[in-house]
Amino acid sequence: MFEKLLVPTDFSAESENALNYAYQLAKVHQAKIVLMHVCKTGMFSLGKSKEKEELAKNKMKALKEKFETQGTKEYLPELDIRVVHGRVADEIIRYATKNKISFVIMGFKGEGHAKNSMVGRNTLELILRSPVPVLSIPQNSSYRTIHKIVYTNHNARTENTNFNTIVKIAEHYQAEVVILRPKSKKNEDNSDTSKTIFSHKRNIFKYQNIHKYYSESDDLGSAMQLYVKDESPDLISLGIHEDGFFERMVRQTYSQDIAPNYSIPLLSTSL
Repeated sequence: MFEKLLVPTDFSAESENALNYAYQLAKVHQAKIVLMHVCKTGMFSLGKSKEKEELAKNKMKALKEKFETQGTKEYLPELDIRVVHGRVADEIIRYATKNKISFVIMGFKGEGHAKNSMVGRNTLELILRSPVPVLSIPQNSSYRTIHKIVYTNHNARTENTNFNTIVKIAEHYQAEVVILRPKSKKNEDNSDTSKTIFSHKRNIFKYQNIHKYYSESDDLGSAMQLYVKDESPDLISLGIHEDGFFERMVRQTYSQDIAPNYSIPLLSTSL
């Protein structure tokens, strides 16, 4: 499940925190880590590629040495270094797909300000385009055992296509999976047909610890924010891959009111 983790880095504090999370995850699951830096290409970078590459390699070697001191006698995660050239999202997706990466792990600020996006441009593009699951780590987050996963998807018809990854994670940790639903869907879901479909879903995934939770809000972003404040899940999963809508969901979920204490990773899986 977590055999091979790809951690892109731009040497920011957020990306170093994501590497730390990946390292702890790798120790638990005996996984391999690939640390990648993408040197951006363009007309203003001509002639500087080799210089940038050497600088990046030196920084990555320093990071590798730093994290190797955190290994244990039982397991020291293998950490490989890769420096490539091109567009950031393109190169990450190309490498992840070609090399059978289990998860791409990226850091982000996790701060909600009306004029700023919490999820950076590259992270958002990866979330929207990557066929490989993307695990985004807020700057205040550190690895912890997963006991509860909250999931929502604005399009129920596509739910099963990305739910399998969530169930696999839940099975490993014996975690509860909570499907968050807006208030307006409660009567609809209480119909005999919906109950049969939900029971069938449990049987399809052969996992029974899946439950629905109905919010007092009809807005999914507000519903998620309320749930997170009240229930403190260990992992948020948003099966929403529409540009604009996804970013609005993240903006509401990681709002300014609660962001400073936020430490909940965000899992995005391809629809």
